[in-house]
Amino acid sequence: MGFVRTAEELERIGRILGEPRFVGGRQLKVEFLTDPVLLARLLPPPLEPAAEPLVAVTIGEWHSNGFGDFAGGSIYLSASYAGVPGGYALAMWMDREPPLVFGREVFGEPKKLATVRLERRDECRIASLKRNGTRLVALRGVMTRTPEPAEQTRIAFNYRSRTAPDGVGLDGPAVLTRATFTETVRLREEGAGTVELRGTVHDPLEELEVVSVVGATYSEQDIAGRCEAIASVEAEEFLPYHHGRSDDWLALDTSAQLRETELRVD
Repeated sequence: MGFVRTAEELERIGRILGEPRFVGGRQLKVEFLTDPVLLARLLPPPLEPAAEPLVAVTIGEWHSNGFGDFAGGSIYLSASYAGVPGGYALAMWMDREPPLVFGREVFGEPKKLATVRLERRDECRIASLKRNGTRLVALRGVMTRTPEPAEQTRIAFNYRSRTAPDGVGLDGPAVLTRATFTETVRLREEGAGTVELRGTVHDPLEELEVVSVVGATYSEQDIAGRCEAIASVEAEEFLPYHHGRSDDWLALDTSAQLRETELRVD
């Protein structure tokens, strides 16, 4: 492949991006209830909060049909659109660039780079996610049940948005997408779980209140995905959420820090 793709290459790329598959996966998920008022505040329009303020935190690793091997984590808030229940991706992290670029560019997922660990210790499943030297997420599950595995479908809501060329506002309406994931589960374990969230200026996870942990699930599965655009949101309305999905630009002003250092030296 070169800088300009051929017609044959474009056809193959379209098949991969339109029908992503994540196989040989294993993941640990811990769910907890949070403050319903907080959950409603974090959901962008036109999503509506679910009756139960459920948050799902997942860390896992997968092989794929076009993005290499990778590991990552996510935080989903229970939500619905037009009566269809699903989860809104509040935050996501990947340990490789290809799945990060795919998720942000195609589905609109708010992915960032991080390092991930997932392991087993006796009957416990343990996972953690670290970014910029801070362990943002730590999950632990003590598995006590092994239900019969089955195929299941999961809905994820995301937003595609882009900053305007002059840096002020967005270059057009945000697009709400709905990703449908069909999961073929080979192994499923359930039990009690714990979750620890630590926030930073760039990943403010301290905003999420853990009211009570519902439980933990460890699974091994293959996932097939597809995505579609289902609604649009005015640029001004989505702008606060758009910049909330990125690192804090204001905290990255190293030129101001340099000026303060020079002033102290003078």
